[in-house]
Amino acid sequence: MKKLATFSIVALLAVGLALPAAAQIDFEGQVTGRFQDVEGEEDPDWDDVDQEMGFNDALLNLQVYGDVAAGVDAFAEVQAKGASDTVDIYEAYLTHSELVPMTDLKVGQFELNFGNQRQRGSNNADVQANNLIGNAVVDPTAVQTGLELSGQYMGAAWSLAATNGTEGADFDDDRDMALTAKVWGELMPGLSAAASYHTVDHDTDAESNFGLSDYASEGYYLDGDLAPGDSANEVDAWQLDLTYDLAEVGQPAELYANYGVIETDDGDEFEREYFTVEGRYDLTPASHLALRWSEVNLEPDDDDDGDVERLQIGVGHELSPNTLAKLEYVDQDVDDDAGEYADKFDGIVGELSVSF
Repeated sequence: MKKLATFSIVALLAVGLALPAAAQIDFEGQVTGRFQDVEGEEDPDWDDVDQEMGFNDALLNLQVYGDVAAGVDAFAEVQAKGASDTVDIYEAYLTHSELVPMTDLKVGQFELNFGNQRQRGSNNADVQANNLIGNAVVDPTAVQTGLELSGQYMGAAWSLAATNGTEGADFDDDRDMALTAKVWGELMPGLSAAASYHTVDHDTDAESNFGLSDYASEGYYLDGDLAPGDSANEVDAWQLDLTYDLAEVGQPAELYANYGVIETDDGDEFEREYFTVEGRYDLTPASHLALRWSEVNLEPDDDDDGDVERLQIGVGHELSPNTLAKLEYVDQDVDDDAGEYADKFDGIVGELSVSF
């Protein structure tokens, strides 16, 4: 049954992406270069890390999408990283808007719809929606294979995904199905909220890829996706998001906050409690000022020991409608009890991106 599911998904994607001659196909993308002068504190390992990258870490995102049949759309995103000379298919999926009444169906390899932080975060060269350059210290997400249903009910939007619970298209017997649910909507003019939940319980030979990358200890590399920690078989996570667009009251500003918990178990139970507070103010139609404070507590039941705290202050300016330059100061502080998972560092980061 699982082999049949895998075959069906691959077949659907192959058919969808092989029809550009009969379909309306469009594309868009982003190219980004970064400068980084960030220094570690009290950690000799940083002596071996070249933090002054210059604008030589070229990144590319290319999204291809189009109508392939009545009610059926195809999407694929390719990511290229100059520093590692790699090219990867990040997402590839089909959506069907007429198969189930009042419901959209997505099938293939896609990023889980968990929280709203990814709408304002950096992922490879896709950086222009991010008010700053780096992401928050915890930015949970994952790309998995499966299907997702989404729609609207009584003014609220919702999505429910059933996926293979791990990276790639593996549906082996030791992998349980992961479930990701989200509901969101506007509470009052300008104020919106979202609630997300993700759960998976693999057998001992399988590992989840949700929220488990050791991002905070790898220096301030800028497309880190996930929370500090090691891979695990069992993951339960939930997150609440609030966004207040002050344009509704005549101010060129926006406030955002989230709070979440990730619990994992690979034989040893582990819990992270995290939150983010972010603000943006538009100085001019082309320039903005942004500030973000994010924090994760790696031992929330132990007198608040094990905190990793990150402060980001930055400015952005549109050099043209498609060109955005950003400059950011970042400082990360780490409790001694959290030293195994993260490093202290501070410094300046710059970014130049072009969309097309």
